[in-house]
Amino acid sequence: MRSNIDAHKTYKKLALSMDFNEWVAYHRNNQVSVYPISPSYYIVREGKIVVDYIIRFDTLSQDWKDLRSIIGVNRSLRKLNKGKHEPYQEYYNKKSIKIVREMYKKDIKLFKMNYKNGVVGLGGAIT
Repeated sequence: MRSNIDAHKTYKKLALSMDFNEWVAYHRNNQVSVYPISPSYYIVREGKIVVDYIIRFDTLSQDWKDLRSIIGVNRSLRKLNKGKHEPYQEYYNKKSIKIVREMYKKDIKLFKMNYKNGVVGLGGAIT
């Protein structure tokens, strides 16, 4: 467990030392991550989705409302660690769009991603 914490700290320090597009290229070239970041890694086995319900960031409010109804829970989502950021589309350049499109092509297809202004955010994909 300790080595995972240390690896995470090292990875975070590395990521913070680069701008977003440099990090995307570095990640692709070195395949470094403490944890797999492809959504399909966690919920697909033998080519099939093995979870009952998927909540997406791009439809978070509606998905959470639907899930609450399904499981009979009456709780709202709280926003924690909310930061001030530009819209995610502002961070990508043409090269990083191409890299992410290639790295996540399986997820793009599997989850039938929505394409908004050429980019879909975290948990999404890029056209």
